[in-house]
Amino acid sequence: FAAEVVFSGFAGLPETHEGFLVNFFTGTGKKERNYGPTDYRTRNFAASLGMQMVVKSVNRQCSAGTFQSPWDFKRGAAENIELVSTWEGGLNLQHDAVFSAMGAQVGGYRGFWQVRNHVIEMKVNNVVGTQSFFYHAVPDTPANYGGPFRTIVQNFHLRIPTKCRGGD
Repeated sequence: FAAEVVFSGFAGLPETHEGFLVNFFTGTGKKERNYGPTDYRTRNFAASLGMQMVVKSVNRQCSAGTFQSPWDFKRGAAENIELVSTWEGGLNLQHDAVFSAMGAQVGGYRGFWQVRNHVIEMKVNNVVGTQSFFYHAVPDTPANYGGPFRTIVQNFHLRIPTKCRGGD
């Protein structure tokens, strides 16, 4: 499929998985990245084993009458819950290395979902930092840090068709 190439700002590398790693290692490129439902990175992420497991879980919950992830009444918004743990993300690497480079890069992640009109709408955020890269052995760099191994936030917005009608 055709994908729009966005330049990362480092030696003209397109915003690919490799370019993303160069951005992380060098501290270049955007600190926050938003990937919509039709973005090739979102579509690739949807093919990950972790996301397939999340969709199955959402479908089971929807069939049982739960149409959204837990609600945080203090914030007035859906809770940002763990959808796939770092451990599960690691177990999925063998599959994702072949079928979903984005899934392999993301690993574990948090997010929230709702089902309406036969569509699972999901927002996933992934913090890419030293804590994740070094398997929780060191903390993330401070928010105002701009050098190598600086933290990058990825936000994915997925829309996945489902048989479950969901809520109104």
